[in-house]
Amino acid sequence: MTATDNSNRGFILWLTGLSGAGKSTLARTLARALARELEAVVLEDEHDESVETRVLARAAASAGKLAINATISPLREARARARAEAASAGLAFVEVYLEAAPETLVARDPHGDYQRAFDSDSDSDIAGVTAAYEPPRCPEIRLRSDLESVGQSTRIVLRQLERRGLIGFGARERRRAA
Repeated sequence: MTATDNSNRGFILWLTGLSGAGKSTLARTLARALARELEAVVLEDEHDESVETRVLARAAASAGKLAINATISPLREARARARAEAASAGLAFVEVYLEAAPETLVARDPHGDYQRAFDSDSDSDIAGVTAAYEPPRCPEIRLRSDLESVGQSTRIVLRQLERRGLIGFGARERRRAA
């Protein structure tokens, strides 16, 4: 495959949301659900604004895989940059915002990070509490992980990807033509 050969094109699914919103769980569930159709690479990086994460996502998608980013990605500008870089590489980019009520996020936090962030003596940086988090203004898909089961959220994402022609009957051919 040459650098200009687009015959095996994948796409990027960029999950964003606060810690505890369910990004990693959804990413792994989607990867399993699509395993027969499309190889998936799940990217989970504690350095949310990492250039490396964007490069790895583009490389995986360019190689015909589904790149699922499951990091917090707190800044709109960084997510816009990832989208623009995907577009310039001719790759589809779908932003998925996972939202949950604060009490749900705290309840899902097994390490007590949120509680430490609420402690006035803490120097923890927790997106949405002591560090910035800018919710997407117009994500392609918006999920309420505190109101929907993982199965329901997975079905919503799969339906939207199918509607966009990224998965399902004839999807590989459509991605090749892009």
